[in-house]
Amino acid sequence: MNWKIALVASAFATVGGMIGGLGCGGDDCTRADDHLAECSASPGSSGSGSGGGMPAAEACTGARACKSQCINQHTCAQIAGNDPGYMLCLGDCQGK
Repeated sequence: MNWKIALVASAFATVGGMIGGLGCGGDDCTRADDHLAECSASPGSSGSGSGGGMPAAEACTGARACKSQCINQHTCAQIAGNDPGYMLCLGDCQGK
């Protein structure tokens, strides 16, 4: 009887881990969207920084993927303050 309980518990743990992983950003674009949301919710954030916000429905390729990498590499302060390194990174993504 104990092996049945262990089997069911294992199945729930596996499914729970898979579901839990979905909300953590499965790709660079999702992580970037989450990071921008975190930055706009942080205290002292004006939300007016050049975050490079991107539509969620767009595929994570080309310029969107490039901009997402830039967002993920920089802090909220750098994004909100239009840090030169952040702006250069976004500029390099144009035309991709």
